[in-house]
Amino acid sequence: MKLNLSPNLNKAQRNIIVMALAVFACLILFWILIYNPAKHRVLSLEKEYKAIEAEIETIEKVAGGSANLDQAYEKFYIRLKELRKMLEDDPSATVSELSGSADKMRIEVLAIKPEKAQKGQCPVQVKGMRFECLPIAVNIRCDYVTCGEYISAIQNQFEHLLTVSSISMSELGKGEGKLDIWLKLTLYMLRREEQS
Repeated sequence: MKLNLSPNLNKAQRNIIVMALAVFACLILFWILIYNPAKHRVLSLEKEYKAIEAEIETIEKVAGGSANLDQAYEKFYIRLKELRKMLEDDPSATVSELSGSADKMRIEVLAIKPEKAQKGQCPVQVKGMRFECLPIAVNIRCDYVTCGEYISAIQNQFEHLLTVSSISMSELGKGEGKLDIWLKLTLYMLRREEQS
């Protein structure tokens, strides 16, 4: 590209103008290719930094300050282990416990039948695990008071999370003092995805 400079300019002045144009072109290229993208990146990093800083502040508030963060983290994992223990992955131990507990209370067990596990409606997702509810039908024979004690034992003494969904009773006969009782229990489980 040939610049058509005025003939009144001497060679030194023309060189100065060409150098000034070259410097100006370099400044424009620097602005477009280096400064502007770097400025946007810095602004983006600044926003990210502020978001992380706000998140850390929130965590510290929940933990009671940065000094207690390690303690809060440790308490969280202890509680998580306790909860995992409550959500077993194999129902056979609970079925055996139900039977054993009934035997100790001299309750006649007519049947304990685990049904097909159902996918649990749980808002918390655990990677590689799925939450399931296992209905268990229990048919026992005992008096009313012993039944109450058995239900109390199921809800308070069992290690795993187990709830009583429904109860129905029928009288055996006058003077018997015993009832046929049907309990519908729900066992809550956390199982690995590959298990069926």
